[in-house]
Amino acid sequence: MIGSRLSQILVQNGYKVRILAREATANRLKAKGIDAFKWDVEDHLIEKGAFDGVKHIVHLAGENIGDKAWSEERKKVILDSRINAAITLEKGMKDENIKVETLICASAIGYYGNVPAGRICTEETEAGEGFQADVTVAWENAMQLIREFAEYSYFARIGIVLSKEGGALPKMLLPAKLGVSGLGSGEQMMSWVHVDDICGAILHLVKAHPASGTYNLVANEPVSNKGFMKTLAKSLGSSTWLPGAPAFAMRLVLGEMSQLVLGGSRVSNEKMRASGYSFKFPNLVGALEDLK
Repeated sequence: MIGSRLSQILVQNGYKVRILAREATANRLKAKGIDAFKWDVEDHLIEKGAFDGVKHIVHLAGENIGDKAWSEERKKVILDSRINAAITLEKGMKDENIKVETLICASAIGYYGNVPAGRICTEETEAGEGFQADVTVAWENAMQLIREFAEYSYFARIGIVLSKEGGALPKMLLPAKLGVSGLGSGEQMMSWVHVDDICGAILHLVKAHPASGTYNLVANEPVSNKGFMKTLAKSLGSSTWLPGAPAFAMRLVLGEMSQLVLGGSRVSNEKMRASGYSFKFPNLVGALEDLK
C-alpha cells in the first residue's frame, strides 16, 4: 500500500523507481513495463543488477501484522519476513559492494507498546512490551546490518496508516457507519498518519538529509479511539450512538491480535517537523476529508 503510493509520488518528483518483489509479482510488474527485480527472502537471493545505479533504498518489506489472527505460526511468519528481508538486503549489497546515499527502513510505533494516554512517546522512549514491541525491536536490530552501506540511514516508525487502499481506515468504516462509539474503553490513543504524509516524509529524508537516526511518522494530533470514531462517523454524515464494542468481545473475536485495537500510544512527530518537514494533513478532519 505505502510502496505503490510512494512509487507514484517519487516518479512525479523526477525519480526513477526500481522495485524488489517476489518472482510472480516481479514478472507481473515487468510485463507492465515497470522496472522490477526478483528477490527471495527465504533463500536470501536478489536478482543480479538490481542495485545498478541505485542511490536511495526505501525498505518497506514485511508481512501485514493485522492481516490474520496471531497464531504461533503466524507470529513466526510476521517476524521472519522482517528479519529475512534485512538479511537478504545485507547479503545482496555486500556481495555487489554497494554503497548508497540514503537508506530508509520502515519500522512501526508498535515499538512503544501500549502506553497510557497521558504519556508522550518520542524517539528516545524505551521499547514497550508485547508482541508488537518485540517484533519491532527485532526488526530494527536486524536492519542495523544494512546501515553501514549508506551515507545517511533512517528508521521511520510509522503510525496507523490512513489510506483508501488498505490499512486501518477501510476496516473502521462499517463500525463508524453503524454508530459504534469506540473499541474497548475508547480511551486508547491512536497516532495516525495519512499515507501521503508517509510518502512526503520519506521524500523529505531523501532530499534534505537531516541527521541519521529514528523518526516518528505520525500526524500532529493523535486522538483517542473514541474521538477517532466520532470524527470518522461525522465525516460519513453519521453519528456515534451505540456503546463501544466491549474489550472482552474484541479479545474473543481477535485473540491476542486485539491489542492492535485495544492498545495505543500518543506519539510525537516533533523531531520530524524540526527536520524541516511540514505535514500536509496535521489533523484528522482534513485527512478524512481528503480520503472520502
